[in-house]
Amino acid sequence: MLTREEMRAKIFLTLLAKFPSDPSQRHEALRDYFLVTLPGMTVEMASQLASLVPSIMPKLYERWISLFAERLFATIPEPQLQVFLSGGQENDAALALVFLMFLESARMEEQMEKDLREYAAAHAHDPDMGNAVAAYLRAKVEDLARTVRAPVH
Repeated sequence: MLTREEMRAKIFLTLLAKFPSDPSQRHEALRDYFLVTLPGMTVEMASQLASLVPSIMPKLYERWISLFAERLFATIPEPQLQVFLSGGQENDAALALVFLMFLESARMEEQMEKDLREYAAAHAHDPDMGNAVAAYLRAKVEDLARTVRAPVH
């Protein structure tokens, strides 16, 4: 039986493993994400944008995973969490899926917007253009949210 700290570690390790840590893998994943989510973007533009995303962003992922873990502990009874976090490919995939669903919630959309604004303010003068990248990402999230909520004709 896992302790609460072990369960939290399992959540972090499983989800952080989903984020590429190798710079070339990270760049490729970001480029592919931009190509899929931003219609009309060329490979060159997506690659250039991916190269602008500062590496400090994983700190935000860690924050969001922490919020997710707290939500799990608050809403799922411990015996069920024990089973859910017992490992294995299927359970790890389910955890990642639930995390993505959590990120898509209205509450997390607001939290991510706030975190990106704070990040932009804190890094406004960084040479890695953190402010510009955070502003761009916020604008794209807002555009996507408007598109998803737009009535279908």
